[in-house]
Amino acid sequence: MPTPEAAGLAALIALLLFIAVNLQAGWVYAVAALLIGFGVAGWLSTLAATRPLAVRRTMPAEVAEGERFAVTVTVGPARWPRFFLQIREALPGCDPVEITVPVLGRRALTFTYAARARRRGVYRGGGVRVRSGGLTGMFWLERALDVPGILTVLPRYTLLHRVALPGRPGEEPTALFRPARTGVEVAGVRDFRDGDDASRIHWRSTAR
Repeated sequence: MPTPEAAGLAALIALLLFIAVNLQAGWVYAVAALLIGFGVAGWLSTLAATRPLAVRRTMPAEVAEGERFAVTVTVGPARWPRFFLQIREALPGCDPVEITVPVLGRRALTFTYAARARRRGVYRGGGVRVRSGGLTGMFWLERALDVPGILTVLPRYTLLHRVALPGRPGEEPTALFRPARTGVEVAGVRDFRDGDDASRIHWRSTAR
């Protein structure tokens, strides 16, 4: 995709060629040829930078909603040097992140950034978009690359301290006070509860 600078360069080259044809000036042809070579070099470097590229991602398999976690992205290596790459991470369920790679050569580069999980769910895939302006920045090309992976964002939780439950042996440091079950009570039976007096068990109902 050409930029406004590329359009201006094309207009300048056309003007120089018009002048060179009318004046038959060799130096004007030479200047126009240099500008044409500059534009072609920028276009070819942009094409080379956005060719298919190896991108790998390392991250935890499970995170909690709202939690920050580390993501490691490995780019390359590349057979030929690539210049001014912009890698936009599109990890589902997380905020997008942009990584800038000035020069990429035969050695792979590793970048680590902190991401934040936005929404709970199970997310598969999550590609990246590689963008470059080449050496001149007059042309921009973008390519989408698929980076496999699975990220599970769990609901946010909070760890609670140990809570003592009444009536459970061993949970309370001291015996739980219970009032004596004497006096007039509603006729009937119910299930036995911890702390009840064993003398008040209705054995016939228990046998049934």
